[in-house]
Amino acid sequence: MTPSAQSLADAFGDASSIGMGTIVGSAMFNILVIVALSAAVAGKSGASLAIDYRPVSRDVCFYSYSILLLALFFTDGVIEMWEALIMWLSYLGYIAFMTQNEKILGKCKPPASESYKVSPEDDKAAEDAAAVLSEGGFKSGDSTEAGGEKKEGEGEGGDDEDEDGSRFALPDSAGDWPLYILSVPFIAMFTVSIPDCATKKFENWYPLSFFMSIMWIGILCHVMVEFAVGIACIASIDPIVMGVLVLAVGTSVPDAIGSMIAARNGEADMAIANAVGSNVFDVLLGLGFPWWLSIMVKGEDFLVDKDGIITAVIILFCTVLLFVGVLAANKWQMNTTVGVGLFSLYGLYVIYTIVNESS
Repeated sequence: MTPSAQSLADAFGDASSIGMGTIVGSAMFNILVIVALSAAVAGKSGASLAIDYRPVSRDVCFYSYSILLLALFFTDGVIEMWEALIMWLSYLGYIAFMTQNEKILGKCKPPASESYKVSPEDDKAAEDAAAVLSEGGFKSGDSTEAGGEKKEGEGEGGDDEDEDGSRFALPDSAGDWPLYILSVPFIAMFTVSIPDCATKKFENWYPLSFFMSIMWIGILCHVMVEFAVGIACIASIDPIVMGVLVLAVGTSVPDAIGSMIAARNGEADMAIANAVGSNVFDVLLGLGFPWWLSIMVKGEDFLVDKDGIITAVIILFCTVLLFVGVLAANKWQMNTTVGVGLFSLYGLYVIYTIVNESS
C-alpha cells in the first residue's frame, strides 16, 4: 500500500521518477531480501521448508506479465489512458484468478514433499529479526511481554486511558529520547484522529479507522516524496536512485515482517506469495491506478522517464529468472542457502545502482 501511495503522490506532484523508482526498488527488495530473511528464519536451526512450486509459479507468471506491460508501455515515454486502464484492470483479473486459485492449482501436479514446520525454538529468531527491522519503534498497546502474557490494562476490556497512556510512556534510556521527541507529535495525531478498534468503546468504528489510516498513509507518503526529491536535488542524486535505495526499503518493512512470521510458522509458500504477490499489486495497481487517475484529472497523458526505467525493467526480468533459478537449484527448499543466494543478488543490484549513478 505504501509504495502505491508514493506513486500516487508522484503522479500529482513534481517528483519525477521517485514513485517509479520506489516501485522498482521495492520489487527488488521484496523478491530478494524479504524471501532471504524468511529463509534465514526458516533455516535458523538447520531446518528446511519445502516450497510448493505451484503458488510460486502462479505469482511469478503474473509478476512477469506486469513487467512485460511496463516494458511495452514505456517504449514511447508516454502512458496513455488505455495503457493505465489495462494495468489496473489486469490486477482485477489477478484477483479473479485468486478466487478460483484452489480449483486451478488443484489440477496441477502436487509437490512430492509436504512443508515442514519450523520448531517452536525458532520463534525467537523471527522475533529478533523483526525487532531489528523495526528497531527504534514503539510497541503498540497490544504487545506482549516475553512470557507471552498481556500487560496490565491492555487487551479487550482494558482501560482506554491506560492504553493511550502507554503510547506516551517515557523511554528508559537516554539514547531513545531523540526518537521519542520526534515521535510524540505523530503519536498524538494518530491517537486523536484514528479510533482504536481494539478498545470496546470504538470496536465498531473500524470503517473510520481504515479510512483515516489510508488518509495518513497518503499524507505522509506525499511528505516523504517531497523530502526525498529535495534531498536528491541538494545531493545531486538521481530521483530513481533515491526511490530504489531509500524509499523502497522503508516501505517494504511491513511485508518483510509478515513474510518472516509466515516462515516462522512453517508457511514457506505464504512467505513467498506475500513478497512476490505484493510486487504484482505494486506494479499493476500501484502504478496503473495513479497514472489513470492523473490522466483523468489533468486530461493529458502521463510522461515517464523511459531511459532509466527500461534498464530497470530488464533487471527485474533477470531477477525473476535468477530468483526461480535459486529456488530450483536448491530443490525447492527454503533454508539458509536460499537466503545467502538472494542476499548476494540484492547486494550486486545495490552496487550496480550506485556505480551506474556515479558514472
